[in-house]
Amino acid sequence: MNSFKRIYTGVLLLLSLALTGCCADIAVSAKEDSSTNISINMDIGQSVGGLIKALFGMTGSGKQVESIVSPKEITEALTQGGYINARAESSDTKLSAEAGMPPKTSSALIKNTGNSLTVYFSPQALKTEYESMSEEAKAYIDLLMAPIFTGEELSRDEYIELIKSAYGSDLANELQSSAVTLSLSQPKGKKRKSHSLYYCESQTATVQTYSIPLVDFLTFGFNEGDSESCEFSISWE
Repeated sequence: MNSFKRIYTGVLLLLSLALTGCCADIAVSAKEDSSTNISINMDIGQSVGGLIKALFGMTGSGKQVESIVSPKEITEALTQGGYINARAESSDTKLSAEAGMPPKTSSALIKNTGNSLTVYFSPQALKTEYESMSEEAKAYIDLLMAPIFTGEELSRDEYIELIKSAYGSDLANELQSSAVTLSLSQPKGKKRKSHSLYYCESQTATVQTYSIPLVDFLTFGFNEGDSESCEFSISWE
């Protein structure tokens, strides 16, 4: 984990933006050589995107609109942190990024043991790393006042009421209808042995897919029945 400590913030920024967006697909794939590929496709949404642009003075429309996130900065951050084959593209409120973790490495968010793959979402870890992020990165995330980052004890319903009072019903409704899709894949030719059950949406012989309501993510740890960390995993043989 120590060897990948530096890239944790880079991935955290991507995941944080994904978790404050209104459409996010996160795919994590274990490869035959024990390396791991991570890709994120997200759309922050017009309500959240419009809010960010208004508060940060971004202008433009159509093809001339200023992108919320710099793909160059994302690519450089991932590369400098130790990821391989990093790339990123963005337009307006959309961002796609992809990178690989070298064989036999792991981070506080992702662990590939060679016969299992696990993605961890720990409120304490996210909040700790949030504190070490740049002020600009924090500013994006702070707009939605998400308990998983701020540590404020708000349930799902309380959080939605807070968003309504601060930004209106449109943004609150957009958040309530949004979900994060997480896909986990074992190496080619391997047989699935087990997988996490909660939030399971679908499965094929090679891909296990989970759909998590965005509000559940943003308030994780502050609702009755929540555990200390949210983990999604698959194993194979």
